Amino acid sequence: MQRTLLLLLALVTTGCIGAYQTAPVSPVAAGDLVPRMTDPDAGLVALDPTFDARAYTVLLVDRFEVSASEVKDDEDRQLAARLSPLFVTELIARARAAGLFDRVVNLSETTYTPADGVRALRLEGGLTRLNAGNRALRYVVGFGAGASKAQIETRMVDVATGKVVLVTADRREAAFGMFGGDSEEHLREAVSDSARDFVKYLARLKASGSMSSTAGATGGAAVTAALAAGGTWRDPDGRSVLKIAAASASLTWELETRDSRVAATASGHSSSYRAAGTGTASNDEIVLKGRITGGDAYTMNRPLELTLTRDGKYLRGTAIGPRNVPFSVEFERTP
Repeated sequence: MQRTLLLLLALVTTGCIGAYQTAPVSPVAAGDLVPRMTDPDAGLVALDPTFDARAYTVLLVDRFEVSASEVKDDEDRQLAARLSPLFVTELIARARAAGLFDRVVNLSETTYTPADGVRALRLEGGLTRLNAGNRALRYVVGFGAGASKAQIETRMVDVATGKVVLVTADRREAAFGMFGGDSEEHLREAVSDSARDFVKYLARLKASGSMSSTAGATGGAAVTAALAAGGTWRDPDGRSVLKIAAASASLTWELETRDSRVAATASGHSSSYRAAGTGTASNDEIVLKGRITGGDAYTMNRPLELTLTRDGKYLRGTAIGPRNVPFSVEFERTP
């Protein structure tokens, strides 16, 4: 009861729940690539099989625009003019801070031609879907009605050859906040989160070079960590059963729970939830990302992430449900 009251207090005092990732709508192909593979950070992706991100030292980030079909009036134009630069600015700042490339260039501000022998990538794309939503519907109806929505699609081009080596499509929605929340603030958060997670995806690519990075760390240590995480785990109260399967260095998982904190609501809309996804294991840390596959209308297909540390027969850590409210979890391995 105390934890539920704390969650309710957090919702009342912050008035904001956060943007969440949803399935992209009709993503566009670029070159020979169509984004179809699900990635926990970047949304839908497609990668040229010969692409090795480690070979590139320069990233050029082009101007991003909102698709003309999404701009219907002056208000839309003003919103588009603020959101497009936000994505570029956030992405560049995060890529520079992460040290993923020797140089990250904003092509909106300057021109740049790589020197001979310097391998460079150019990031292009735009906001292909943009809908401010309806604040009144969010407040009065709820359950995702009137949500603010943004879909960002990218393509990465090898500057020397002009070949498209990577495409992504990421869609974010936000529908909760004090009295429905401000539409522009919802969209700014969605765009910012998308930039953040795209850089996380790039970091994984730079670490291993190719799509195999979605499996997390490579090598014998990662395989050992993944195998150690496999099995069935239950929480002390018997509310949740977590099943983890290990294949090489990657994990798949399923969770069945009667814990209403999965929905991160004050009362809980359903008596039970199911979720599934993929994960990574490195040393004693396990990160599981996925979506809710069974529950109520609010939680269905919403994200769920667990960050756990293995301590002998226990897994302890934090879970974050659809409303971005973290809560502590503990599981014990069962025979």
